[in-house]
Amino acid sequence: MKTDVDLIYFEKDREERTQLSKYYVSHNNLETVLDQRLLINKDEFGRYIARMEFTNFPKLKSEKEAALKLADWMRRMSEAIENHWQDKTQHPEVDPLVQDALPPQSK
Repeated sequence: MKTDVDLIYFEKDREERTQLSKYYVSHNNLETVLDQRLLINKDEFGRYIARMEFTNFPKLKSEKEAALKLADWMRRMSEAIENHWQDKTQHPEVDPLVQDALPPQSK
């Protein structure tokens, strides 16, 4: 299993004190690759709301099949998100870029 989460869009409104982050989330189980969007909004009070944006969901023959397919997709997206953020600080992918941009510190 291979998972990936990449920040693909960030918007910050300084007047409204809000922000929006969009992530590409991918899960490869060696049979299929599922990729979707994760959106995280920060409101003016500093509270975060996350939601998945599921696209290209297949049309299935029964309510049960549809529910189980959605459960599978949610489980796979959950694994990818947990793998990315487990024991990490927010936006750890930025840290190496910041470190490279800083001038060397003398001791």
